[in-house]
Amino acid sequence: MSKLALPPEALSLFRGLLETYDRIKVNAGAPSRPGTNAEVEILRSRLDDPRTLWWTDLEQAEICVIDVTEDADLRARLAGWQRRFQEVLGDARQDSGAVVDAKVAPIEDVRANLEECVHAVYYFYGAYGVAARSRSDVTKQTLGVSALIIALEAIIAICVAAWGPYWVHLESLQQYTVTGVEFFLAASAMAVVGSAVSVQARLQDPAVQADPFYRYIQTRADRLSVAVVSPLFAAVFGGVIFGLMASGLTGGSAFPHIDRLMSGSPPIGDVTLLLIYGFLAGFAERLVPDALTRIAASTIGSIAGGTSGQNAPGASSSVPSIKLSIPSIAVAAGQRTTFTATVIGAKDDVTAQSSNAAVATVDPDTQKGPGPVTFTVRGLAAGAATIAIKSGAATATVAVTVS
Repeated sequence: MSKLALPPEALSLFRGLLETYDRIKVNAGAPSRPGTNAEVEILRSRLDDPRTLWWTDLEQAEICVIDVTEDADLRARLAGWQRRFQEVLGDARQDSGAVVDAKVAPIEDVRANLEECVHAVYYFYGAYGVAARSRSDVTKQTLGVSALIIALEAIIAICVAAWGPYWVHLESLQQYTVTGVEFFLAASAMAVVGSAVSVQARLQDPAVQADPFYRYIQTRADRLSVAVVSPLFAAVFGGVIFGLMASGLTGGSAFPHIDRLMSGSPPIGDVTLLLIYGFLAGFAERLVPDALTRIAASTIGSIAGGTSGQNAPGASSSVPSIKLSIPSIAVAAGQRTTFTATVIGAKDDVTAQSSNAAVATVDPDTQKGPGPVTFTVRGLAAGAATIAIKSGAATATVAVTVS
């Protein structure tokens, strides 16, 4: 790992701080903290090799300037550093610390708050690069794995196009086999692209205001699952989404027509829809697993109903009910999570209500019952609440704990 260095502008700022200290000291006299002069001399000696300087040295120079600054000037400096603190660290971290009024607060509080702002800002200057480098490493690995998967699928597609007719002896199946494999691979490749985009969106999410060192540890620890497993799963999900379409388990104008895709000249609209669904299979990681879960539930329900009569499934579905994907939810304040409620039998709109809107709120998607409906729960403050789901006479309850 290469050593980072300060930009030239930061070196100029460092020299300016030392000059400011000398100028103020002449007018103000001795500093308020013993040993400040010795610290400045140590900092000044480090200019002999600027490559050894880091943001912590600028922080120390700022603190030394604060030590010789008069009280009235300290109050003026505090307002500027508080604005800088908010710009660098954001509102979430700003609210977590005590902010004093520079005009009326005791000078001891002003000095302490000013030093804390200086320390926090320079801490994030120095630590942000650590998190950024870990994200860059994961990005490179994700793109590398994704490119390798897509290249392998491209080679397979070329081989199938070149030698597929020799492998399929029945002429009537040649076109379907070759074209089907090519579209299977195309959907899989688009899913890999969608997964790479999804990973980058999560890595670069500006709403994540974790400590940079924690972000570094988290990113490094999850590197295998994020950079390798996600593209591999996406490749599988893309193939599965094509299989669902080819099997007839999906249908309607929102899905590509499989027979037109398998024709010698498929319509561009069907090809585009297939590629879009392939991309979504990788980008929305829960799309294919949720679809498979619903299909499995439907299949199990049909098997449980038996073949003794056609009315058995209908009889069971006549009783409205709501099945939940999870009975309880744990979420951190300021975070979101989702759960799925599957409405059986009821034809009414699905509603959800939090028992304590100050602790957690719930937002449903635009989909209505019957069938699966996804709800998003937002944690607001530590505490407990319940989410009541209702569709006609059918009801269910999810317990929510916000930490």
